[in-house]
Amino acid sequence: MESVRDFKNKLESVIRLNYRDKHFNVKALSKIAEVSPSHLREQVRLHYGFPPHILIENVRLEKSFQPLMLNFDISDIALDIGFANAQSYRRTFKRRLNMSPSEFKKILNEGEKNKEKKLNFYRNILWNDKKSSLLSM
Repeated sequence: MESVRDFKNKLESVIRLNYRDKHFNVKALSKIAEVSPSHLREQVRLHYGFPPHILIENVRLEKSFQPLMLNFDISDIALDIGFANAQSYRRTFKRRLNMSPSEFKKILNEGEKNKEKKLNFYRNILWNDKKSSLLSM
């Protein structure tokens, strides 16, 4: 029987390897992780507190923080982190963090002080909202 730690490590590894693929979704995660979709949903909700699609979404959004801070183009970031297009990325970002990626960029780049603290603050918002929990990546 697989331990909780083993299950989470396997899941997180699969997501880290595949999040950039715009076709990577819960069905693909289930197949690659070699668990049934229903078992995946049950286990992710149990161990993370939210559904698997939010887990994938959180990883993608968090992976966008650094390129945003470095002023990369939002359309390029969206495609690089697995969103089908920039509009989908912007909509998801706004829904989850209550601001657009452009607003996020502006906040991060206001003054050079405390960028890492700001990033951690927004990571916590992302992972600790009512729909999600912490995933150590």
